[in-house]
Amino acid sequence: MNILFISLQEINSINERGIYTDLLRQFRNLGHEIYVISPVESRNGKETTVIDDGDAKILRLTIGNIQKTNAIEKGITTLTIEHSLIRGIKKYFADVKFDLVLYPTPPITFCGAAEYVKNAMLHAHILCLKIFFHRMLLI
Repeated sequence: MNILFISLQEINSINERGIYTDLLRQFRNLGHEIYVISPVESRNGKETTVIDDGDAKILRLTIGNIQKTNAIEKGITTLTIEHSLIRGIKKYFADVKFDLVLYPTPPITFCGAAEYVKNAMLHAHILCLKIFFHRMLLI
């Protein structure tokens, strides 16, 4: 299966420790092809690149600045990220037919990109909800 994972979290390798990378490694261990879209903020001065380390193909997609920036720049980036995701998928993964798309609880701006993949190149998609349980003190 070809699996696409879309995230706003920085992922450079699926061998990093984390809840999502652990899941992606399990899929890889089962023989599936893993594709990841992970953003790079423009303040880092890096161009969009695809990292193919043998375990996964990771699209490090350059977007505007969304963290530690002013409200106007964050707003513009938020409004344009959906278009950037779709453009990145069309340019770098156009020849891939995805069987499954995974994405964490997305900002509203992921909806169009997820819809594009679903309609153009997909069989199924799953929204990953990460739920934290807080310890409660009972007195």
